Amino acid sequence: MQFLYQGLAWGFLLAFVPVLIHLINMMRHRRVRWAAMEFLLQSYKKHRKWVWLKQLLLLLARMAAIAILVAMLAQWITRGQWLDFLGGKVTHHYVLLDDSASMSERYGAVSAFEIAGQFLQRLATSASEQPVPQRFTVVRFSQALAGNPTGGGLADMHAEQVDSEFPQRMERLRHSFEVSHAAVGPEPALATLTKLLEEAPDEDRIVYVVSDYRRWQWRQTSRIKAALRKLEDAGVQVRLVQCVGRQRPNLALVDVIPSSETRAAEVPLFLDIKVRNTGTTAASNVAVKIRSIFYDAQATAGVEPDPHVEDLPLLLIDRIDPGATVTRRVQVYFPAAGRHVVEVELPEDALPADNRRWCVIDFPETEPVLVIDGDPDGQNAQFLSALFQPGVHARTGIRSDVKPVSFLRDTTAEQLAEYYTIFLCDLPRIDSVAVEHLEAYVRSGGGVVFFAGPQWAIAAHNAALFRNGEGLFPLLLERDDELPVDELTPAPDVQMVEESHPVFRELTQGANPLIHSLHVQRYLRASATWPTAPNRDKVRVIAKLRNGQPLVVEQAFGNGRVMAFLTTFAPYWNDLALNATVVVALRMEAYLGAGQRPTDRHVVGEPLRVDVDASEFDRQFRWFLPLEDDESYLPLTRNAGTPGSPGRLVGQLEPTEVLRPGVYEVWLKRKRGEIVARRFAVNVDPAESQLAVITRRQMDIALQPLETKFARADAFAGAAVATAGFNRSLFLMLLLVSLLLGEQWLAYSASYHPPKGGSS
Repeated sequence: MQFLYQGLAWGFLLAFVPVLIHLINMMRHRRVRWAAMEFLLQSYKKHRKWVWLKQLLLLLARMAAIAILVAMLAQWITRGQWLDFLGGKVTHHYVLLDDSASMSERYGAVSAFEIAGQFLQRLATSASEQPVPQRFTVVRFSQALAGNPTGGGLADMHAEQVDSEFPQRMERLRHSFEVSHAAVGPEPALATLTKLLEEAPDEDRIVYVVSDYRRWQWRQTSRIKAALRKLEDAGVQVRLVQCVGRQRPNLALVDVIPSSETRAAEVPLFLDIKVRNTGTTAASNVAVKIRSIFYDAQATAGVEPDPHVEDLPLLLIDRIDPGATVTRRVQVYFPAAGRHVVEVELPEDALPADNRRWCVIDFPETEPVLVIDGDPDGQNAQFLSALFQPGVHARTGIRSDVKPVSFLRDTTAEQLAEYYTIFLCDLPRIDSVAVEHLEAYVRSGGGVVFFAGPQWAIAAHNAALFRNGEGLFPLLLERDDELPVDELTPAPDVQMVEESHPVFRELTQGANPLIHSLHVQRYLRASATWPTAPNRDKVRVIAKLRNGQPLVVEQAFGNGRVMAFLTTFAPYWNDLALNATVVVALRMEAYLGAGQRPTDRHVVGEPLRVDVDASEFDRQFRWFLPLEDDESYLPLTRNAGTPGSPGRLVGQLEPTEVLRPGVYEVWLKRKRGEIVARRFAVNVDPAESQLAVITRRQMDIALQPLETKFARADAFAGAAVATAGFNRSLFLMLLLVSLLLGEQWLAYSASYHPPKGGSS
């Protein structure tokens, strides 16, 4: 028998007080000889069994009344099946445990996740002290990510019977848990819970949602509220258990972004590092550690990844105000081609999970660009090739591939996709197949730049490339024209409309910008009807001539970009190649080729997928998952599957396998025996760095009109036993009232009453 207030159970000894009073009264009787009593004794002997029975019942009723009153005061809690007809059933405890990244926030020597584990242990201990059976189910938020329709397969503990050894089993289980670092809320766990509840509809069910309850996650509560309402309608008791008390100071690495410059081996690259202060006080003198992690191409011959790690100079940020994000630029360098890694780390603070971030960058040997020159002497191609490949002492990382105009007709989409940018100079007439290939290339993210010249077929290109504003070329042309010299008002020939444009940024700086020294003698004039063309609102004029005519225009086309220079690249219509050619050409390749340099972004809790050609690679994929020490890996060998696309092999890590930030790697074996390594940088979602917690009042407002109980984990500790059973106080009160009424009837029946109307 279990009581909420065990100390009051000693009050059951008071039930013997009526017996004691009866015995005392018996001791007070004296024998008196009286003749008339003989007749009364005969009558008493005749009815004494009935009188004794009534007196015994009266005594037991008084003892029971005292016992019931004590049970009410001590709060009797039952779990037995024998009281099912009164509404009591076996209680099943369902614990939904938050193991997202923000649960790793530390409070001195303990983390929010450890506080949640301690609450779970106290609840298990209280349940084990119950004299009748109970069940326990534990579901972590991260395990529910997989969305297994059976539900039970996602539970760490499913409908386990509670016994005297249960606290020890719970202790081992909770110590095996780790924070997953995924940005996952309660929705997947609540969906899993719905499936689990369907398996045991006849139980009394209590659900504990144990979480840190961050404010950002509970701003949009419509789906959570709908799930909780469904539980409430089903008669399920819900307890929202909060493991965090207040917001603490925290700095977070929110992004590491490679610049859109050319990426190639032996060419330095800038990275932008973003640090956010998610606390309420300013941070000063923040030291940021940066490491370059270089992977030798031959290292894949070993048993696991073996990178070379180099510490770069420390980055110091003077001050970061509360809520502010500071961006700092650093430069990295890798001596050989490959998919290399940059790791950034902040000093230790309340939330270790967001203090490190990784970025995987693909550095090819060179970035190939396609150059097609319609000039019979090939002057444009010569200048471009000389700029991109100046010699052994200067490396740009760009390799020019000069082809004839016919290449655009005879090529394939796969061949064009290998080029980062396509330069089309002084283009003569091209056929429709070449136009289709170019448009498909740009739609998929490629970049194309046109340069005019004497060979430019104006009418043909208006029809094929401009195509009434629907084509690749951004504007309608009229004729080639000469820019007259204006000696009266010596304005610069070239005027920038967008001075901050990435291609021309260096030419517009300073008191005497270089753009003012450029001279243009000839150009292609835009048609007088072009400003009303259907695509006019999609075209940006980057630079214009002093007569107002556009000189450089740009438009987006699909996922790519197109730029058009209405003059030549070679210096026979201008002196561009003699003044700013290097800067413009390099910036143009970097800007237009940005779509061909994707930076993979993966967060914890998302699947990792590899899709390769089945005719080129073996089916067996060898994965390496980072472990906690950051120096070793968990190897995982799997055979790739064949999706709906014929001739493809697909390997994938499931969300529940990507629960730790770091660098994940997969080794693919080509048919000819070569090992190819692919790497993925998996980081914590920056949203997990927002540590502001929701208050009880805010939660009540967010969940209105639900009556869900919300309190801190330590506040629920004292009520753990109460929530483990059903309090029988109401039942006992009804029983006590009934018993007292019966006691009064017995007392009246067992006492002497003179007949009505008789003499006194």
